[in-house]
Amino acid sequence: AGAFKLIGRHYGVTKLHQHSHLYTSRELVDFPGRVLKIKNILPFKSASIKKAGFGKANVATRNFPLTVEEIRKKFKIKDGGDRYLFFTTSNEGKLVILDCEKT
Repeated sequence: AGAFKLIGRHYGVTKLHQHSHLYTSRELVDFPGRVLKIKNILPFKSASIKKAGFGKANVATRNFPLTVEEIRKKFKIKDGGDRYLFFTTSNEGKLVILDCEKT
């Protein structure tokens, strides 16, 4: 219990949201997990998603009301590629998309 806070303190990272289990940092950190660079943060709106043109991407959800399968079907996103999309809730409680790439 509380280990997620301990990880944040130890590695100098902050949680994006209390229940997302996604950590952020302004600087690259040697972290024991997948490390991605956030290229863009978009609001979760149909217009934003269609404008961005996510034709092919690796999709994941954390603390989000839709499943990966629902997102792929609704927005016609194929699996794979170099783009990583995290559909999640921000620390302000807003639904957002983190458009990421490997570091």
